[in-house]
Amino acid sequence: MSYLLNTKRVKCKCSCGQLSPLDALYFCRSCVKPKCRWCVVDEVDFIYCPACLENVPLGDAKNRRYECRTCKSCPLCDSSLTTCLEGELYHLRCGTCKWTTRDVGLADQANSAVWPQHTHPCDSVLNNAMEQLRLHSAREKAEKRKLKYANIRRSNRGTLNTNRYKLQEMYEARRKALSEPLKPMVRGMEPTEDVPELDEKVFTSPFCETRTLSQTMNQLFSKDKPLYPNRIKLAGKRAVRCSDCEKLLYKPEYSPSCIKFRIQCLLLDFVPGLLNRVSNLRNTVFDLDQDQEYQLARARIMGIDTKIAPTVEEKP
Repeated sequence: MSYLLNTKRVKCKCSCGQLSPLDALYFCRSCVKPKCRWCVVDEVDFIYCPACLENVPLGDAKNRRYECRTCKSCPLCDSSLTTCLEGELYHLRCGTCKWTTRDVGLADQANSAVWPQHTHPCDSVLNNAMEQLRLHSAREKAEKRKLKYANIRRSNRGTLNTNRYKLQEMYEARRKALSEPLKPMVRGMEPTEDVPELDEKVFTSPFCETRTLSQTMNQLFSKDKPLYPNRIKLAGKRAVRCSDCEKLLYKPEYSPSCIKFRIQCLLLDFVPGLLNRVSNLRNTVFDLDQDQEYQLARARIMGIDTKIAPTVEEKP
């Protein structure tokens, strides 16, 4: 049965010349052409949390670093953590591996959404560098504004009362802040020979006590510290557009819990599917053309007799 339902055995030719299975192609009604994944443009339609199904705007998602603030996952098995209330304090528990925040010495919190995270020791240095870059950007914008209004006549500028709403004072304060000399940037990192030796306990400790690669990648700044709860990464649904006419070919529903779609233009809805039941025709391309002289088979599709002629594809 799996041999008959293998759709990759029969491939259709896209408008760009690429061969793809029928279920992997779109159909553009404006261009009246099949489109493969190389002929379409993917775009993020909306972003949501896969745990609590909360829709997150794109700006808020960037500020959150594409992480949910309220939902946490287990650092050991990546399962969703359950919030438990005892008195007026909360703690997290995993229903799969029975891991709790009390196992790593985390105190119970009054707010169930706020839990400590491992931070990098160079966070202050990176923040200072970001402030320097913002100041450089503000200076560049100020210079562009000066060049924009440099051709205005001075007589027109002198007749205006710019200090009517104390705008001149604000302008002077901003110019004074921008004219201050910049602080020197942080010094570069220098190589060192103080490299810690590999601990032999990595080879002798039990497997359950050794961190896996995924656990280490989720919390790079933990080092020898215990693992804290992970923030669940945000997910998104994508929309597909035609690269030629920019018409929507696929657009899902806005609700994260809905699996339906608003727009779906697949080639399966316009072209009948074919099953290659002959084992020796693996490198065969089928052309739906009634002018072929040699007939392989006759199929009746929607009441229309169609001749299917094979063309053997030569391998390079």
